[in-house]
Amino acid sequence: MKMENKREWKVVMFGEGQDWEHKPLTYEEAQKIIEDCPDEYVAFIAPILPGFDY
Repeated sequence: MKMENKREWKVVMFGEGQDWEHKPLTYEEAQKIIEDCPDEYVAFIAPILPGFDY
């Protein structure tokens, strides 16, 4: 099993002077959000780390 499938992920997006997160996600859900992200926004996938994400 790949590491991507063992944990939860979040997508952090920046655009129009704002930022927001989508979480918790599977890796596949996160990839879909990144693929659909408009060109004028910036987005990245990050793992949700126990004890560090709130």
